[in-house]
Amino acid sequence: PYTSISKTKLDKLIKKDSVIFHIKENGLCHFILITENSDVKIYTRRIDDHTRKYPKIVKDIKKLNYPPKTLLIVELVIDPELKIPHMEGFKLMSSISRSDTLKGKVKEDITKTLTLQEAYTVKAVVFNLLFLDGKDLTTQSYNRIFNLHLKKIADHDDIDIVLPRTISFLSYDEAYGWATTYGIEYEGAVAWLKEENAEITYNGKPNRRACYKLKAVKEDDVIAYGWKEGTGAKQGKIGSLLIGKYNDIGMIVPMGNVGSGLKIKEGDCEVENWKFPCVIEIQYDQRFKTAKYQFPRFTGKVHVEKLPSEIIVDANGF
Repeated sequence: PYTSISKTKLDKLIKKDSVIFHIKENGLCHFILITENSDVKIYTRRIDDHTRKYPKIVKDIKKLNYPPKTLLIVELVIDPELKIPHMEGFKLMSSISRSDTLKGKVKEDITKTLTLQEAYTVKAVVFNLLFLDGKDLTTQSYNRIFNLHLKKIADHDDIDIVLPRTISFLSYDEAYGWATTYGIEYEGAVAWLKEENAEITYNGKPNRRACYKLKAVKEDDVIAYGWKEGTGAKQGKIGSLLIGKYNDIGMIVPMGNVGSGLKIKEGDCEVENWKFPCVIEIQYDQRFKTAKYQFPRFTGKVHVEKLPSEIIVDANGF
């Protein structure tokens, strides 16, 4: 999705009834494939096969009776009904994703993964259908795909495959007012353009299209490529992370550092808990012309599913 939208544009889209709003769950993007042999496969965003980690999801997908050669794109999340803060849910989901793996590959023993899922139910929020019975659906509008091929998921209330939760807004101000009020509980909302279609890119940076994220604060993904020692309680530990993005010749463009949000109790300041470079999420107030951030803050989210090479400066050096 696009990361922001102007008040004028969103109000115009709402007036034309051109958007549908979904609550943005804070989880990890995965692909679910029904193969030619009708087997169900679950892949991470980096296309690591994690099928064995989610036996309940595999079982429930089969109940939907999608034909072979079907590809869904989903967000694996901790059950929203638990009503826990979205960052806590994200960290739990990340723990499940990382457990019992080595360099992305699933180990033989997945006891820890299954034990975590006994305590915290994982659900697959289906937010798009890319292929159906071998046919490319990315040329079709989101509204058509949702109404013709995804709505049937709602008829099954006994499975852990769900649709995004729908929410209504009458204006830009109402949408961002909601995001501010419920920012702790929900990551935000997504405004899908009903008549837009998805796009698949195989190399390079994905194009942003088809929907807009609605969040009360500005956020960005950056590369943490090193660290500075802290002072006081953080002496001998990480006091701040060096952050930046790659330019078009593969060199890191430094964009300052971020120390706010690093929590000692969470282990954020221990060097051994980090593998540099990695992709992290920060919040900030605004961007300077130097490309640095005003009041950056680490959100606690490390994007294990994203490659540092994907984080590239745009045409303005941002």
